[in-house]
Amino acid sequence: MAAIDVGSEAINRVSVLLDATIVGKDNPANADGTIDHLDLYIVDYSSGDIDCASFSVVSGDNLSTRGVASGLTPTNNLNEWDAPGDFTAFSIETGDYLGVYIPSTMKIRVASSGGSGMWYEGGHDYIPCTNQLFTAYSGYILSLYGTGVEASAGYTPQIMMFF
Repeated sequence: MAAIDVGSEAINRVSVLLDATIVGKDNPANADGTIDHLDLYIVDYSSGDIDCASFSVVSGDNLSTRGVASGLTPTNNLNEWDAPGDFTAFSIETGDYLGVYIPSTMKIRVASSGGSGMWYEGGHDYIPCTNQLFTAYSGYILSLYGTGVEASAGYTPQIMMFF
């Protein structure tokens, strides 16, 4: 089985965002499966939890969540979480994106240029959501990254009959 890779390296980028649901457009998921590791770069943490999710594009800038990890408690700087200890692994499909809700009590590191862009909705926690309209911004790159395990192709047993 191959590894799933989605999002951008969680590093100390030059800008920050807060109090928003943010979905990064860089590096969509390369396979169907489950996300079991998350990296996120946070600064100015004072309290609270975050939610992360896989997002599929319904059409245009309308997105829906596919899988959700709720109640992750970050600290300042690089945060790394693993399933099953820190969260329950969640589903993702090829072409899905990784997103996060960041409350006003912390900030996620981003850069406003050098990336493929983001979908953004300030002041709202849209994890989970169904067919939610987001505002698209070009150039942004988030410090949010996930890895996981590709779903197996499955095994179909062969029945052999002898007469």
